[in-house]
Parts: sequence; structure tokens; C-alpha cells
Amino acid sequence: MRILKRFTLLFDCPNGILYLEPSVAYNKPDIFNRAGLIVDPDPVRARIRMVIPGSPAAEAGLEPNDVITQIDGVPPTDASLISAFERPVGTTIRLTVLHLGTVRNVSCILRDVL
Repeated sequence: MRILKRFTLLFDCPNGILYLEPSVAYNKPDIFNRAGLIVDPDPVRARIRMVIPGSPAAEAGLEPNDVITQIDGVPPTDASLISAFERPVGTTIRLTVLHLGTVRNVSCILRDVL
């Protein structure tokens, strides 16, 4: 529902009408995961589902089915799995991942991917 941030919502309850008016965020691009990852939203087992080719995550050697065990030294949570990868362009994220039974430490320098 992030697209709704681009609008001001007006409800006409008596008539059952919803009005959408463009807000100040209407023409601003949406931030996609700046590491280029799609991760299962389960902090108990934050498995990487997809890595976008040419993205910072791909350059760091991350692969589908790797499991993120730490983000900047802290176990991931629902919130950190989203917010960590939406930090400003140029931010370095340090990830600890489980790759085929081996623990690896990698760094991703965030940039706009899409």
C-alpha cells in the first residue's frame, strides 16, 4: 500500500465515495530495496528469494537461498529487513549470511537499483 503515500485521501462517508488527490510525494520516485534483494519477510529465517543482476547484492556475491543472520551486527527483524535496504545511496550495509552451510560476511554499498 506504499502507493497511497502519493495521495491525500478524502472520505465522503455519507455518500460512500473515496477521493484521491495527488500529494507532494506524487511525482517522487518510490525507493526500492537499494541492495537489489528480495527477502522472505521472516526474521527467524530471512532467506534471500531473489538477487537482481548487477545490483550491490549481486556484486557482493549474495545468492538466492542465502540466509541473512545479521544486518550491521544485529539479528534482522521485520522492520530492519525493510529499513536497512532503504537507507541513503552510498550507505554501506554489512551482512552476515549463511551460504551453503558456511557463514560469510559481506558488504553492500547501497545505490538506486530500479
